Amino acid sequence: MWNYDNGEGVNLIPFARTEFDINLPPYIQHNTPKAADGAGDFSVIAKYRPFAANAKQGNYSTLVQVAFSVPTRSYKNGTAVSTITPTVVLGEGFGNFDVQSALGAVLPTSSVQQIDRTMQLNTTAECKMGKYFWPEVEVNASYYHGSTNDDKSQVLLLLD
Repeated sequence: MWNYDNGEGVNLIPFARTEFDINLPPYIQHNTPKAADGAGDFSVIAKYRPFAANAKQGNYSTLVQVAFSVPTRSYKNGTAVSTITPTVVLGEGFGNFDVQSALGAVLPTSSVQQIDRTMQLNTTAECKMGKYFWPEVEVNASYYHGSTNDDKSQVLLLLD
């Protein structure tokens, strides 16, 4: 599968610590004739960073964001309904090592039985080794509530 644009768009920074992203729908091309190619979802994200400090002042960051997606309904290449996704992100650096965690929820605006309410937890740890080598370990956990996947979970471990 090829994802063209990956939902990138325009990033606006109107005030200190504030950002608004307007993400165009990506175009998704499948490598199988059974799936139809088409556009993904349109999204808007509002971000606010209440606390942050550089390495000399503590090396940490906090972020609160709310994402809103609108389905294009293009051959099921996105969600079935609009979603609201509030998320809190915390990060801390320790010399050449840093950790970042995000906790959020995908909340459908209707038809919960189709796509669930999903709580998501993501934690990433990175370690800088040399000038260009920065290995990473990432854990993604999803907890489902509200449909046929009720009370099920999924955990992924990524090594990069």
